[in-house]
Amino acid sequence: MEALFISYKHPPSIGGIQIQNKALVDSIERTHRVHRLIWDGHSPLPLFLATAATRALGILRANPGITVVHLCDALMGLAVLPLTALSDVPIVVTVHGLDVVLPLALWEHVTVRRLNRYAAVIPVSEGTAQACRERGVAPSKLRVVKNGVDIALGDIRPDPRYRARLEERLGIDLTSRRVIVHIGRAVRRKGISWFLNHVLRRLDKDVIFLMIGPRSDTMERTTAALEWLPDSWKQPLIQVLALPVDEPEIQRALALPQLQGRAFELGAMPFADMMQTLLAADVFVMPNVPVEGDAEGFGLVALEASMCGLPVVVAGMEGITDAIIDGSNGVHVAPMDADAWVTRLEALLADPAKLANLGQRGREFTRDNFSWDRMADGYREVFREVTGGRFA
Repeated sequence: MEALFISYKHPPSIGGIQIQNKALVDSIERTHRVHRLIWDGHSPLPLFLATAATRALGILRANPGITVVHLCDALMGLAVLPLTALSDVPIVVTVHGLDVVLPLALWEHVTVRRLNRYAAVIPVSEGTAQACRERGVAPSKLRVVKNGVDIALGDIRPDPRYRARLEERLGIDLTSRRVIVHIGRAVRRKGISWFLNHVLRRLDKDVIFLMIGPRSDTMERTTAALEWLPDSWKQPLIQVLALPVDEPEIQRALALPQLQGRAFELGAMPFADMMQTLLAADVFVMPNVPVEGDAEGFGLVALEASMCGLPVVVAGMEGITDAIIDGSNGVHVAPMDADAWVTRLEALLADPAKLANLGQRGREFTRDNFSWDRMADGYREVFREVTGGRFA
């Protein structure tokens, strides 16, 4: 049996969803014949989306052995919607979070509710599934399959020379320091400025905070320009473009005397350096905060940190709780509860043995429960269901 995968979020473009899509296709290809309709990044994306249904129909007619079609997200679902009337091959679409909760009434009406026309909808977390139900997707259509992580990350060993390079870059000696690290864009839901202002300021002065992720030095001007837009357009634009609107607040926090020499923006890093930074740290945090019209669909970066053996502390909200299971591969803390965050981090950082044990147990749990092969098995099960067992 054969499958057709249609995606514009796929290498060579970059991102967590792209990594997941490639891992899924590669895993399915080990057991089944796979056909790909993938945006190559060279032609305009609107052209790819506009022609995807027609091109997919041509592939289906030329390959009658295809028994199921998979779409990468809700936007792809909108683009390929005509295919549901032109072919009887079951079509399955994965949804990730923002593609469901985008705060536009027209998007919800035209895109999210029409997901019901597909054979199945695969949310990557229970949080995303709930968002689907709240917006009119029939519960009978939903099949949650959690994302996976590259468990080979657990085999990466610390580079003995890296810590010295990191110290040189930071301009401080890390010997007596305890290091907290965060990875992510400076979007508001990540809670970076909140963590700086309400948590880091209250921790011991030997605790430092490293922030990894792309940064913008023009966001102050961009934020000012956005103020001219009506709220009905401003918030959707911020979410769709993943604008780092938290960056001005982060910069103001970094200028505080209490945080001088204690918080560092490392910017975007090569993947190898990012992994080495995780291996050099003591704790990984994901201090997300609620943002209307936005949501954390899963929490892949927290799983990557866990595979590095790093203890993980996260805000217990949205799709993060599907990636990090409280007490198994990390710790949940109530979002925006500064007292709880300070208490939990102080307790963990004061007990190195407990910290190391938490990280080791977390890595083993993540390896056993979140491999890409396990993720792909979940998709195979859905494919078998929607094809009446023909995808075997």
